[in-house]
Amino acid sequence: MIICNCNAISDKDFKKVAHYADGSIKKCFSALDKRPNCGRCFTGIQNIIDLAHADYIAAEKLKKSVA
Repeated sequence: MIICNCNAISDKDFKKVAHYADGSIKKCFSALDKRPNCGRCFTGIQNIIDLAHADYIAAEKLKKSVA
């Protein structure tokens, strides 16, 4: 699904770079070699970043519990 209409960037694209973003929408765009335009997609992108971070935290907890 397209999240950023201005740049035609999909949710899958943002999910691929979310772990590089450190919570930053700007870093997501940079990782995709794009620049934000209108900003209407920011809420959706932030949700993707937040979910990716939550998944990372859950995976780290699982690693610690198994080790």
